[in-house]
Amino acid sequence: MPSRHLVLALSLWTAAAAQDFYSVPGVDAPELAARGRSAVGVRTIDIVHPGQVDVLHFDKATGKAPLYDRPLKIEVWYPAILPPGSQERVVYESNMPVKAEGVPRTFQFAGKALRDGAPVAGERFPLVVVSHGYPGSRTFLTHLTENLASKGYVVAAIDHTDSVFGEKEFSSTLLNRASDQMEEKKIARPGE
Repeated sequence: MPSRHLVLALSLWTAAAAQDFYSVPGVDAPELAARGRSAVGVRTIDIVHPGQVDVLHFDKATGKAPLYDRPLKIEVWYPAILPPGSQERVVYESNMPVKAEGVPRTFQFAGKALRDGAPVAGERFPLVVVSHGYPGSRTFLTHLTENLASKGYVVAAIDHTDSVFGEKEFSSTLLNRASDQMEEKKIARPGE
């Protein structure tokens, strides 16, 4: 009997070790956690949200804050066409959660999506807006974003300026989070 348990344990460990992507659940995951049938494309969009209040430069003497054009970076995952010979493989880069001497500023990890892949044409897909925690990043939940896109969703995740790993300004987070999300939705779903 002990050898049978050892074989099962080794089989599960091997399957887990072979898992290359966070969005591909392990063999022990619930049934609905499996990836969907669609190939996944991903692209990065840099936008500017014009005329936003710059709370970080609030002038106590005048009681006013200037306006500025707020930069935002959005990652969008979507059902895509996978050309023959191509693979769903992408490398994401994210800031390290803490800044410390001798620690790299960024790290990379693998994803299961095709960078700038052609979107599936002639169909409409529901939109999911992902807003990371404080702090976080647009790639923080790729296990979920890639998986949802494989199930027929367009998923837009934002880097909230001043609220990402390594760049934390809580007053900016409080003021700007909701308007960032509305701007993100307009970019991901133009005309709605």
